[in-house]
Parts: sequence; structure tokens; C-alpha cells
Amino acid sequence: MDPARESRDIGGLTAEKSSELGKLQRQLRRAEREARQWKRVAETSEAVSNFSKKVMLQTQAELEETVKELEVAHDKAIAAGEELELRVQERTAELEAAKDDAERASQIKGQLLANVSHELRTPLHGVLSFASIGMAKVRTASQEQLAGYFQRIHDSGKRQLALVNDLLDLAKLEDGTVRLDLEGCQVPALISTLVEEMKPIAAAKRIRLKWRSRITLPVGMDRARMLQVLRNIVANAIRFTPDGTTVGIIASFSNEHLRICVWDHGVGIPEDEIDTIFEAFRQSNRTATGAGGTGLGLSICREIIHHHAGRIWAQNRTKQGAVFFVEIPATAEQQTTPQPSPQEDGAAPDSKTRDAA
Repeated sequence: MDPARESRDIGGLTAEKSSELGKLQRQLRRAEREARQWKRVAETSEAVSNFSKKVMLQTQAELEETVKELEVAHDKAIAAGEELELRVQERTAELEAAKDDAERASQIKGQLLANVSHELRTPLHGVLSFASIGMAKVRTASQEQLAGYFQRIHDSGKRQLALVNDLLDLAKLEDGTVRLDLEGCQVPALISTLVEEMKPIAAAKRIRLKWRSRITLPVGMDRARMLQVLRNIVANAIRFTPDGTTVGIIASFSNEHLRICVWDHGVGIPEDEIDTIFEAFRQSNRTATGAGGTGLGLSICREIIHHHAGRIWAQNRTKQGAVFFVEIPATAEQQTTPQPSPQEDGAAPDSKTRDAA
């Protein structure tokens, strides 16, 4: 073979191989680039996957926390709804009670107007009637007859004045404008004076006034006001006690307080009235028959005792009659704040006790 031709053939093969080698190298480099790209894609995909998992975990935790918060809010809403319903019920009850109180106040006002009108009209009618009779018979009637007319006019006027004074007295006591004239008072002397004043009234019904006091020390009180209280209570006891029986008055010390009780042999206090007898313008159904007045007396008594920082209450006796208790501090230092009204510890086991202070 010709050496030159052989050399050309070898050169051609070398060029061809070189071309193929270059082509393979380019393919290899392209493959490497693609491999690197795929590697980056894989790394990115893995990072995205990890991030997605992390986000999902966080979202799930947040969702669970949100669910818990919603459950707590739901429970709170239910509790708030129940509390609101309870408040509505309480408010409704308060409004109903206020309505009842307003209706009772209106009823009491009506009773007040009726009672006061009647009590004012009755003595006024007596004054006018006997004045008219006196004027008509002034020239024909004897001096004794005219004196009788004037006496009845005087009695009717006193009765009307007493009612007006009671109304004014109660108003002043309730608004606090009354000031007590406190002094050291001997209790036996006080009760003795009371009994002497009430003897004529009791004698008219053959009622015996019985009293007892073992108190030797003076007690600070407004003597005139205390007499007013006891006079009212004893007068009521005489009024409702049968003829020929006894009304008792007992004074004693109890827990550094002066306690005066007045008992009788009457029919007692109706159970449905024992809570209201000290309210203004309240009358017992027995009083409504004409035995009593306007229902101001016991209310005035309550206010006077309240101003003494004391209390007054009533209860029925075990066998027959009622007993009224008046209690005030035994020393002036204690007469600064009204006393509370606990259940009376000296009541009979089967008696019903109520405080009215």
C-alpha cells in the first residue's frame, strides 16, 4: 500500500474519531449540566416539600389552637347567656316586687286618705253639730246644758288636734328633724307615772295594771317620748283586753339594754298582721271595726325607739294575748347607731316573734 495514501487514511480516521470524541464530550457536558439542573430541581423540590410539611404542621397546630379558643369562647357564651338569663329573671322579680310595692303603697295611700278624712271629719262634725245646737238653744238652754255642749266641742277639738299632731309628729320623726332630749331617767318612776296616767282608762274596764321594775340605775332617754311610746302601747293593751283582766308592765336589763315589755290577755295579733302592725297607717282588722284610730300610733312608737338606737317588736303569748317589747341601750354612749333586729332570744318556743325597728 502506498504510504501516502495510508497516511491520509489514518489522518481521516483520526479526524473522524476526534469529531466523535468532541461530540461525546459535548453530550457529556450537556448531561452534566442537565444533571446539575435536575439536582437543583430535586433540592428545590425537597425544600418545598419540607417547607410544605412545616407549614402544614404549623397550620394544624394553629387550627387546633383556634378550635380550642372557639370551644372556650362557646363555653363562655353559654355561661354569659345563662348569667344574662338569671339577671333577667332577677330583674323581672325586682320589677314585679317594685310593682307590688307600688300597688301596696297606692293602697296604703288610699287607706290613709280614707282614715284621715274620716278621723278629721268626725270631730269636726261634732264641733259643728254641738256649736249649732248651742247657738240654737243659747237663750233657752240651762247653764249646765251649755257647759255640756262646750265640753263636747272642746273634746272634739282636742281629738282633731291630736290627730293633726300625730301626722306632724310622724312626718318630723321620719325626716329626722326631731331631736331627743336625753337625760338620766329613773325607770321605776317613769312606769309609776305611766300607770297613774292610765288608771282611769283601765278602771273603766275594771282592768288591773300590774307592773314590776328592779332597775335602780338611771337610763339615758327622752322621758317625754318614752312615756309617749309606753302610753300608746298600754292604751292598745287596755283597748283589746277583756274587762276584768290584767295588763302587765315589766322592766329589766338584757345585754346592756333596757327592756320594757307590756303584756295583755287580749285575742292577740293576727298572724298575717304581726309583720305590718308597726307600718304607718296600718290598722288591724279589729281596729277597722271602730276600736282604734288611723294606725299612726305604733308607727310613731317605732320611729321614737329608732331614734333611741333601739328596737320595738311584738309577739303573741303562748296561751292568750300579746306582748310588746321595747328595748333601748342602757347607756348614753350606746345611743349612737340604731341597733340591728335579730330574732328575739327571749321568745316562747312556740311563739312567733317579729322585729319592727
